[in-house]
Amino acid sequence: MSRGTFSKHPSRYPAGYPVAISSGSGCWVWDTRGTKYLDLSMGLAAAGVLGHACPAVTDAVRRAVNAGTVFHLPHAVEQLATEELLEFLDQDWAEDVRYALNGTDATASAVRLARAVTGVTPIITFRGAYHGASGVDWFAAGQHPARGVDLNNVVAPTVCVWNDVQSLRSVHYPIAAIIFEVGEVAPTPEFIAMLRATCARHRAVLIADEVVTGFRLHKAGACGLYGINPDLACYGKALGSGVPISALVGRRDLMSEFDLAHTHDPVFMSYTNAANSLGLAAMRATLREIRVVDALARVWKYGEAMNAAFKAAAAFHGVPFSVTGQPPRSLWRLRDVGNVTSAALSALFQQRMCDKKVLTGVANCPTIYHDNIPCLAEALDAALGAVALAISRQSVEGLLEGDVPTPLYVRKPA
Repeated sequence: MSRGTFSKHPSRYPAGYPVAISSGSGCWVWDTRGTKYLDLSMGLAAAGVLGHACPAVTDAVRRAVNAGTVFHLPHAVEQLATEELLEFLDQDWAEDVRYALNGTDATASAVRLARAVTGVTPIITFRGAYHGASGVDWFAAGQHPARGVDLNNVVAPTVCVWNDVQSLRSVHYPIAAIIFEVGEVAPTPEFIAMLRATCARHRAVLIADEVVTGFRLHKAGACGLYGINPDLACYGKALGSGVPISALVGRRDLMSEFDLAHTHDPVFMSYTNAANSLGLAAMRATLREIRVVDALARVWKYGEAMNAAFKAAAAFHGVPFSVTGQPPRSLWRLRDVGNVTSAALSALFQQRMCDKKVLTGVANCPTIYHDNIPCLAEALDAALGAVALAISRQSVEGLLEGDVPTPLYVRKPA
């Protein structure tokens, strides 16, 4: 029986969680038994700021499917869609686009392009970052176990420390690229300057992984919010409001290296279903709708209110609960308290939230529908009250139904 891949596997969640979802609308989902839940993670951010089954997006996709989806030549709308995307981003460095289906495709192609144009292989990434599970095998190679990966042929990245200028300054050998994502901690101006200076010193390519942050923090993602000027940027998830599409965007001189009209020795990037009519239609509708409903301002506002509710409930119950990141995508964490592990407390928290018909992963990704939802405060009170009781007892026994979920993979020690 199919159980989904790592990120969607039911064993990631505590007992009582729905095994599968049958439908969604706005900020709500229904499981196979017809039970309705408030969704806080929104398909790991893939549903985007417009929520599940955005009418404008689904209507556009419905029209597109009636005219065919994949052809052996580019779809007629691809050029228009590209012009609209670049105009929406409105960044000097965003001059050309290549499409794929998911974030991994885009990040793998970006790294391949950087290695091709620089002629060197090593890259820099940052501790705790995730840039896709296939195509580039660094992530899988860094897990235990790393089954199916030829460890002898994986060039592991140099792992630096985010916002640590000295960790970048200490790299003295040639590198092809720095790839980064802006996660929980905003970059300092000094660190942003060092990213560019390090790339200039090594003649390397600066790659922004905006797969999660794009079309959520700012119309151009974290780069737009913090004034970072990459050479390449990878977008996905929210780009199609749940319809599979990703985009590699960047400087024209770099992107032309994919083009047979530019060179007889192009960098390879080819996906049968890339730039299909459904993804392009979803992207165009998403970009239009974000503007029409002022979606980004709304998710900042609703995210701030959501974070305040989490923090207020934690303070009321005296629970060591942190909320980090930016309001449009924040991450919550519980820490170990005495003999009770953070994993056990987190499982109890998620289980009790689920009991109150609220589903949450570790990230909250608000949409234009996450405004003034009374059931959230009620769920937080019940869930964090149970966590407080577990801490006072120094055990989740009798409170947590079933076992504490175990991770499907763990990173190898540094």
